[in-house]
Formats: sequence, C-alpha cells, structure tokens
Amino acid sequence: MSPRATGIFFLLLTSIGSTALGSDAPAINDVESCLGEPTRTTECIEAAWSDRALGLADLEIIERLHANDPGTAESVAAWAKSRVIPPDPAAEIADPALAARLLELHAEALSALDRLPEAVEELAAAIAIDDGTTKLTWMTPDGPAWQVPIGTGNGRLVRGARTALDAGRSEEARAWLALALRSGAEGWAEQAWATLGGGTVPGLDPAPSELAVPRWYPPLPDLEIPLIGGGSFDLQSARGKILLLDFWASWCAPCLEELPRLQALWEREKERGLVAVAINAQETDELASRTAESLGLTLPIGRYTRTAHRELRVNALPTVILADRSGQVRDRWNGYSTGLELAIANRVESLLDESSSGDAVTVARVLSGEGRLQVRWSRELTARPGGLGVVVASDGDLRIAVSEPGRVSGIGVDGRTLGKFTVPPEAGRLVQGDFDGNGRPELVGFRPGGERLVLIDAAAGRHRLIDAPATVMDVAVIHGTGEGSTSRLALATLDGLYRIDVDGDAPTRVGPAGRRTGVAAPSGRGVVALDQDRNVAWYDEQGKITGRSRGPADGWTLVADGESDGVGVLPAGEVAAATGSFSGTGRREVAVAGPEEQLVVVDIGTGQAVFRARWPGVVSLAARDLDGDGHDELLVASGRALSMLGRAPE
Repeated sequence: MSPRATGIFFLLLTSIGSTALGSDAPAINDVESCLGEPTRTTECIEAAWSDRALGLADLEIIERLHANDPGTAESVAAWAKSRVIPPDPAAEIADPALAARLLELHAEALSALDRLPEAVEELAAAIAIDDGTTKLTWMTPDGPAWQVPIGTGNGRLVRGARTALDAGRSEEARAWLALALRSGAEGWAEQAWATLGGGTVPGLDPAPSELAVPRWYPPLPDLEIPLIGGGSFDLQSARGKILLLDFWASWCAPCLEELPRLQALWEREKERGLVAVAINAQETDELASRTAESLGLTLPIGRYTRTAHRELRVNALPTVILADRSGQVRDRWNGYSTGLELAIANRVESLLDESSSGDAVTVARVLSGEGRLQVRWSRELTARPGGLGVVVASDGDLRIAVSEPGRVSGIGVDGRTLGKFTVPPEAGRLVQGDFDGNGRPELVGFRPGGERLVLIDAAAGRHRLIDAPATVMDVAVIHGTGEGSTSRLALATLDGLYRIDVDGDAPTRVGPAGRRTGVAAPSGRGVVALDQDRNVAWYDEQGKITGRSRGPADGWTLVADGESDGVGVLPAGEVAAATGSFSGTGRREVAVAGPEEQLVVVDIGTGQAVFRARWPGVVSLAARDLDGDGHDELLVASGRALSMLGRAPE
C-alpha cells in the first residue's frame, strides 16, 4: 500500500470508529483457547462460532491450524462452509469474498492431506464465486453491467493452477492460467503456460510488444528570425537538417573568440546538412554587420527580437542552441566555458551521423491490442505529478495542466513546458469545470483525506482556497448544461455527500449522513456516490435517489462517462481512470490504471478490453481531443514522466 493510501486508511479507522474488522477481533480471542485443546479443537471452535455470523478475520484461525494440523483445519473449514455457503446452488451468497476464501482454505487443507482431486474441486468452486482478480466493475441503476480484470489481485488463480498441476488436472490448470495471464500474471504463470503447450493466451496478443517512442526533446518554436541585410529565417525551414543558433554581441569577448570557429564548422559541414545562424543580441544593425565583417563571418546574421526572447529566453552570452533534423532541441549551452567550441563540434558531428531523432524510450509492454494506440511523445517531468487536467489558455490554445509539489505546470500539446505557477500543497489530484460561466474550464485540486480544495484559474495563474464541509475523499464536477451555465462540485466526504458552488454558498447535503469514498457525475445534472456499505446510489438534481445497486466488496472510488448514466467502480490504492474515445473505433471507452501496474482500455458498451499494457507507476490519467481529429488523446502520468497516446494511423 502506498504511503498516501496508508494514511487514508489510518484516517478512516480513526474517524469512523468501530469497523467490521474491529468487531471481528474479539471472535479470534474467543477461540484462542480452543487451539490448546488438541483433542477437541474442532468441537470447541464450532461451539464458539455457532451463534454468530462469520467474517474474514475468523479465517485466520483456520490458517493457523493449517500450518500445524491440516486435518483439524480441514474439518473446521468443512463445518464453516455450511454456515457461509447455502446448500441451494441457486441461492445468493451473502459474502462472496468470505465464501471464496473459505473454500480456498479448505482446498489447501485437502491438498496438505494429499486429497488433491477434492482440493481442485473446492478451488473450482472458489474461483467460480470470486477468482480473486482486481476488477473494474461498470454499474448502472439496474446493477452490474460487466466486470474486467485490471490486476492479478490476491493470486487465487495462480495458486489454483499450481494445485491443479500437482493433481494432474492440466485442463483446469490451463484455464486458470489463461485467466491469470490475461489479468497480468508473470513469472511462474508464464513458465507453466509454456510447460502446458504454450500458444496464444485467449484475449492476449500472440506475443507482448513494446510501446516505444523516440526520446522527447523540446521542439523548436514556430519563429522567424529577421536577418540583418533583409529577409528572415524561419526556424521550421531547417527541418531535415541540423540547425545551430549562436547568440552573441560585440561586447562579449568569448563570443568574438568562438564565432570564427563556428564559421569554420559551418563551412566544413554545411554540405552534410548543417545550417547555422549567428543572432546578434539587440545591437544596431550597423554595429552587428561591422563586427561580423571584422570576424570574417559569411553565415547569416540574425536579429534577436522580443518575440524571440519570449520563445527562447536567452539570458547569457554566448548561448548556443542545437536542434536535430526533426526540429527538436538536443543541446543548449548557456554561457561560455572552456572547451565549448570542441563540445559543439563533436555534438554536431554526432547529430549529422544520426539516422533518426535519437534513441527510443519504451514506456509500456503491450499485452493485447497491439497497433491500436501509439505514443505521440513521452517526456520527463521535474517531479512526480499528482494530477492531470486540460485547460484553455488565454490565447485560446489547449494546455495540459500537471500538478507537481507546490506548483502547476502548463504543457503544450507538443510536450513543451509553457509556464508554471505556485499553488498550495492541497492541489494534488485535479478535476476541471467551468465554474464562472466564461466558457473556459478552471481546475479544482484536492487530496483524499484533506480538508480544503484549491480553485485554480490556470489561464490567469491564480488560485484560491475553499474550505470543505468535512474530510474529502473524492471530488466530481457537475457540469452546466447551457451556454453560460456554471459547474458545481460534488464532494464525497467522511460525513456524507455534499454539493457546493465555488462562490462561497453554504454546501448542501445530498442523501443521508455517512461515509462516502467515491463520487462521480455522469450525464445530466445528477451525481452518483459510493457509500460505506458499498452501495452505489444515483441522485437527481434535487438530491432524491433515483437508483441504487450493490457494488463490489472492494469498491472505493468511481469514474463516470459524460455520455451515459453508468459508472465504473474501482478498488482502493493507486488507481487512475479517464473516459473518452481513444482507439479509433468511435465508441466510448474507459481507461484504467490499476494498482498492479497495468493500463487497460475497455469498450464501455460491450465491456471488452481493447487494449492492455503493463505500465509501471501510473498515478493519473486524463483525456481530451488535443489535435482536433475527433478522437481523444490519452494522457498518462507515470513516475516522473508524462506521455500522450493517440489512435494509431490506419
């Protein structure tokens, strides 16, 4: 569990008081004395458990018995089954997680007693109830629509496959291995699959493939440099060649020393594709021309303008910028140091000899859906991001907003950092909405377990704090439906569900009091919340319940798609999700990064996983059509990297 998740879990235990786990703890003490009576352990435990419902914590006793006395563990587990699993196969099991774990413990005891065929049958029953994988569950007011594994979970499938192999039951072993591998199992599961004949795992590609992209470097801006003597030089005109920009002035002694060597380098390499421009730093044309002539320069002499300064930020002389054939800035030297001319010459030689735009970076290992998505770019950030969003800048262009510790960075659709501004530490995860009705989205930052929100106007570089009515676990945006309408916030808190306006009006409670861990706002003006009993409830704009469904036992947070009334229920941990249309099918999809280093894209309408990759360290996802082609790009923040994915060309 991550430090953040651990802190939230502790907060919940201390804030909520008595929990199911805490109420089960005395039951373990009740039967401790039974373990010291070897002749009547089973009878003693049955008596202690006979007048109350069993919980997962009780099964610890069976686990401890299994280590020293598998025979007694088997008899206790067999008796406990009668208390947990109804005799009628058609009857609903009240606690599937408890039933599956109990069956698995019974199977382990049977296996230790060398009753392997019976053990396999018990495991088959356990897996049929709950295969143990971590899942995304899509819910509607009518109940679960579909489930898709997003991680291997507790490993029940692999343990079942091991037992089946020991029993010589290769058919069951292969079936369970296929499910385990499809949910992301590695190591022994892959070896066992090969031992059983290998072949393509149903639902996966014939072989994993790398999702790679050339290493990202900052692109040159779209900029024209005025030339002394007339005309201009468009930086983009150097695409396909190596471009060297040298910023200098007549009063800069190191500049006057290195410029003749730059001239010689250009003369030697221009036939191989070197383009060079010496850009004078805001001196008169006459002085710049006279100085260039005295140095014997024949390469183009440019003029440094305010526009160039806004884009290139040259603050020391000499500054040398070197770009590759793709227009990416591969090196930059700010100021003079001994050996500068040699370093520049060596790097120019290297780039002239380079056949591509640099070494490739592998961001993920694709397990299924090869060729559906491609990485447009992937770049390193200065710190681990906390959240992602997409905003409209003051110039009307889209910007990717990245929250990092103490600041938000604005990044262009080409990956360039275009600005940064300071924000309070409460700005971790990000959601976005038009809270002032001006048609331009703002951001709201929050941290699960926090007491305040941060309203961020990224275009203006401003923020303000908003006090929450209770400890916040999740935040969703209720978007306005008409032109000029404003968005509102829905807060899942330890005290209940609230709806608030950001203009300071008093928050409105929605539904009864009680812990909420997840909230989402699907189509329309209503909200959906996940309560402490794992019930998923739909509320209309007036706060009335319009639908309710029982969610999965491990449900913790929600994700909604703005074009349907369904929601995805996600487990606790480092889980990120976003909805959009990514893979080129034109259908709505949900992308989920689970706690077990997998990124899965699922067709919302069918529940079919269309893309699955092993992607370490994903902390946040966001989606938006950033290039205007009618398909959403998927933004992935992982570790200290930010990647942009889009549909692969046909």
